[in-house]
Amino acid sequence: MAPPSPEERMQILKMLQEGRITAEEANELLNALEASSAPEPLRSSHRARFFRIVVEEGNATKMNVQIPLGLIRVLSNIIPRDALRVGQGDDEHVLDLDAIIRAVEEGAEGKIVEVEDDDTRVEIFVD
Repeated sequence: MAPPSPEERMQILKMLQEGRITAEEANELLNALEASSAPEPLRSSHRARFFRIVVEEGNATKMNVQIPLGLIRVLSNIIPRDALRVGQGDDEHVLDLDAIIRAVEEGAEGKIVEVEDDDTRVEIFVD
């Protein structure tokens, strides 16, 4: 696997700068990126799989990020619960990341989550 790109590192540092994650969480993410760049043994018929999160507000895409499935379990331990909230008031939903991970481990593919409120849509795919 290729080493982490400068864009991936900058995205983590930007989240730190914006106060969305702590310095400790940023360090864990950077370490996880480094660990994921270590070469994996070749698998004959196994293709790389990614967890893709798309957040749209109105007609604009606010986030479109791909994360190797191998990193998801690590990230699930450091993502604040508030970051998994979508919507407000009666329309608020909290994404159950553990249930999503279990579904992926059991073979789920394609769009596995779609949450929408007034002008925000969150979609999670396994590619």
